[in-house]
Amino acid sequence: MLITNTELGARENSLALLRGVKRRIIMKGLTKKIENLFVAITFAEAGEFETAREYLREEDRPRQFERIVPSLRPRKELKAPGLRK
Repeated sequence: MLITNTELGARENSLALLRGVKRRIIMKGLTKKIENLFVAITFAEAGEFETAREYLREEDRPRQFERIVPSLRPRKELKAPGLRK
């Protein structure tokens, strides 16, 4: 299967567009976190410590992904071949 220069250019343009969208999504989330941090700082400076803590609490905000937790099962000890105790 041969790919023409036009198809290759279109594919590269699509990938570049996807990277740009992904970068904007990441920057939007980062901007929101920084904004929440500054709002919390402002409330803390005014003496509203509980309100500041509420802005810093991450559990209340929805997550975009689930974190992977490693299993706690015991693992077999690996030894290099040829090594003796």
